[in-house]
Amino acid sequence: MVIGVALISIAIVSRHSEIIDAAARKQAELALQQTRHELVGAYLHAGETSRAYAAAQLAYTSTPGDPLTRRDLAQASRALGDQNESGGNHQEALRFYKEALTQDEALALTSPRDAGVQRDVMTAANTLGAIQLQAGDVPGALSSYARALQITEGLAALEGSQITPATREEVAAANRRVGELLLRSGAKDAGLEKLRKALDIYQQVGANPAVAELTRQLAQ
Repeated sequence: MVIGVALISIAIVSRHSEIIDAAARKQAELALQQTRHELVGAYLHAGETSRAYAAAQLAYTSTPGDPLTRRDLAQASRALGDQNESGGNHQEALRFYKEALTQDEALALTSPRDAGVQRDVMTAANTLGAIQLQAGDVPGALSSYARALQITEGLAALEGSQITPATREEVAAANRRVGELLLRSGAKDAGLEKLRKALDIYQQVGANPAVAELTRQLAQ
């Protein structure tokens, strides 16, 4: 009887210890994650982009799929992309911009109604498209700009009747970029449709130099 009670007590204490240990481990993991997040931020603030990227990669490897580590890796990748682009290393810049877009896209999938997250995808896609176009990769640029347009129109839909002039101009600019590349790719009808849509939006927003430019383009 005494032995039985003792064994039950030991089992209860052991289970309690396991629960405490699990909670302590979880707390330690969260503290480590926060420390790594702060380290990435500190490196980026100091302009040490390579170290920021290395720290972000380590954090992501430890907790793959975590939104905070994804965001840090996207930010560090963008910073390295900017650094390589300004240094003339376009291929490396492309690689890091693509990685940033990959992480931003993954975050956007889990937060479809978060305008800030969606806007990160739009910015990343536009940046990638500009670099691809500069490198002469018209199909790649068209793909990136088309993705940016999709996100931009989604943001406009989120704003609904409260859509701002700034968002309207973003939609117009996105349509114009895609339209011009469609024309360059030989898709004349589709390209002209996008340019007409861009012109229509610009005219609704108000005075904008793009109105005269697009009017000339469409008259040719």
